Amino acid sequence: MYEISDIQTEQRDDTTEKCVRTLTSLAIAGLLDRVKTFNGPVTEDDVIRKLNRLVARDDDERFAMNDNIVAAQRMQVGPKLMRALRRAEARHHNAPHRRLIRGVRRRTPWPDSKRG
Repeated sequence: MYEISDIQTEQRDDTTEKCVRTLTSLAIAGLLDRVKTFNGPVTEDDVIRKLNRLVARDDDERFAMNDNIVAAQRMQVGPKLMRALRRAEARHHNAPHRRLIRGVRRRTPWPDSKRG
């Protein structure tokens, strides 16, 4: 098994979905302070900010995020990280369309069977 310090220290782009998931896994495990492969030191607040911008492109990415949620529940992470994880898992590529549809539904009067 590899130790975090054994991993080669080449720079990684920490904005891709896969890198954000990796950072999230490391945050859940409490190993962010030992990571040297990303662009500078990374804190849990940095991971939360990246999760808040993350949009899953497909169901595979959402399922992978769900794995992090299960691990976070087992490790009993803080509420801020858990909330960011849940929001990131719920967000996906067609979310803007869903918000638009939800807004139209709220403004559209639906027939009420009790009134008619």
